[in-house]
Amino acid sequence: MSRQLFRQVDPRFLERYTKKDIPRHRRISPEKLRMVVKLKRAMQELPPRELAMLFSVKINGIEQEEVRRIYAVRQSNVSYRLNRSRERIQLHLQIFDLVSETQLRRTLLDLGLNDHTIRAVTGVVRTSSQTAAADALEVSQGSVRHIYSQALQLLEEKLPKSSELELLRLIECNYNQLRCIEAQERWAWKRQCGGGDRP
Repeated sequence: MSRQLFRQVDPRFLERYTKKDIPRHRRISPEKLRMVVKLKRAMQELPPRELAMLFSVKINGIEQEEVRRIYAVRQSNVSYRLNRSRERIQLHLQIFDLVSETQLRRTLLDLGLNDHTIRAVTGVVRTSSQTAAADALEVSQGSVRHIYSQALQLLEEKLPKSSELELLRLIECNYNQLRCIEAQERWAWKRQCGGGDRP
C-alpha cells in the first residue's frame, strides 16, 4: 500500500497548543503533565483539517467567518468541524482510559482476525472516523462498517465483559459514526427523534 495508513498531524500545531498550557517558570504536577500528554495524543488523532480549524479559532483567535474564507467552506461547515473535533477529543480521552491500541490488536489477533480486519478496526478506533479508515485502506465505508460490526459481534460472543468490547461499543455509539440506516428505517428514526409527523 503506497500511502501511509493514518496521516499524523503536523507536530508544530500540537507543540504550540500544549506549550500555552504549561508555564515555563513553574513546576507542573505529574497529573497535569499526564493530562497534557493525553490531550496531545487525542489532538494528534484528529483529521488535519479539523485540527487546523480548531487551532485557528481557539488558539489564534481567528473569527469563524475568517476561517470560512480561508478554507472556502460554508460557515456551518466550520461550526460542524469545530464541534466534531471537540467530540473526537473527548472520545479519545475516554478511549485512552479503556485499553491501548496494542492490547486491542493483540486481542483481535488472538480471536483469529486477519491483518486487514485488524487495521480497519484499529483505524476506526484511532481516528474515530470510518471515512478516514476507508480512505487509508482504499475500501468503501460500507466495507469498514461491515468489518467493524463483525469484530464487534465476535467480541460480544467470545469476550462479553472485556474492555475491548466496551471500547468498540463506545465508538459505535459515538455521534455520526458507523450509522447505517436503511431507507425505510430512516423515516421511523426521524419520527422517533421528533423530526417529522407523517404516517
